[in-house]
Amino acid sequence: MFLTALLICLFYCSEIEASRKDLAMFAVDNNLQKITSALSEIRLELKTLNHKPKSCEDIYTEDNLSPSGDYVIYPLQKAVRVYCSFEGDYGYTFISRKSSGVALNIAKLYSTNKFAKIRLLMSNGEQREVKVENLLAYRNQSTLSFQSNTHQFVPGPTTGTAQLHPFLFLGFLPKSLVQNRNIQGYRAAGKDFTFRNCDSNPNSYITFLDPKHGTFGNLGYTNAFMNGWISSSTVMDYPKYMDNSFYMDWEMHMGGCGGLMTSKVQSIKAALGLPFAIHNE
Repeated sequence: MFLTALLICLFYCSEIEASRKDLAMFAVDNNLQKITSALSEIRLELKTLNHKPKSCEDIYTEDNLSPSGDYVIYPLQKAVRVYCSFEGDYGYTFISRKSSGVALNIAKLYSTNKFAKIRLLMSNGEQREVKVENLLAYRNQSTLSFQSNTHQFVPGPTTGTAQLHPFLFLGFLPKSLVQNRNIQGYRAAGKDFTFRNCDSNPNSYITFLDPKHGTFGNLGYTNAFMNGWISSSTVMDYPKYMDNSFYMDWEMHMGGCGGLMTSKVQSIKAALGLPFAIHNE
């Protein structure tokens, strides 16, 4: 009996000791992450003191070892908080809600408008991403439209939502291509999502906004077409997660019988990534 009790004690004692070691390693990893983050902030501040980059592209051009992360850029005169994601042949600029009211020349933040990247903040805290572009059928007829607090040549937000400044605008098809009762839609993760325009309504956009002084009027609804870019998104690795301040509410409007949906329908926020070419010399 005594021997059995001794063996049980030895077994559980070893398990407890192993658990203590695991907890200790977790604490070390957690502290290392905090130290790494703090060093990154210090590095950012030191660089900013001596240089005021105008874009994420400037940051990478000056130092191609710059890691993806939070930066401060000066596209005009005032500071804009951004997340620069440096990925292969292209990088992406995400603008923080904290800087959403700062005047900027958005054209300076991207080098192509053939595609964009959207990141998603799910209701459970998970972050995902998806590449979006125009339908293959329209690839040679139109590019995406990136605008800030305006939507020239492209139908814009519904009347109520348009009042919720500031906003970033992603337009898919211009009025000249969406006023016919034809097949329209968007492309996400290499797959076309389409609908037939039933009434010549020219809406074809997603607006990303920070509604500080108002609320949505019509919250909209979801369907397989409208939800395609969300369901096609992929989970990101945790080290690539952005701060929640980069994620905004949004309104998506398609058609003429495509649909109207806002971030409130599924409690999912999103961030628009503006693409720029990475030149590795």
